[in-house]
Amino acid sequence: MNTKLFMLGLLMEKNRHPYEVQQLLKNSEMKYYIKITKGSLYYTFEQLEKKGFIEIVDIIRNEQRPERTIY
Repeated sequence: MNTKLFMLGLLMEKNRHPYEVQQLLKNSEMKYYIKITKGSLYYTFEQLEKKGFIEIVDIIRNEQRPERTIY
């Protein structure tokens, strides 16, 4: 299965942070079909955004943690 299509499918359900997508993949049967590193996952999100397939809907800022971008 195409990784980008998988990610777009998850984002159609609800807005998500890339880490949430990674955890969903890790805890599902799809982990046997889709192999993606954390860096590749974030890069894919950036590429989908640049091409206009997804957009940022929120940026959560917390002083103790890095920003969380929700797509």
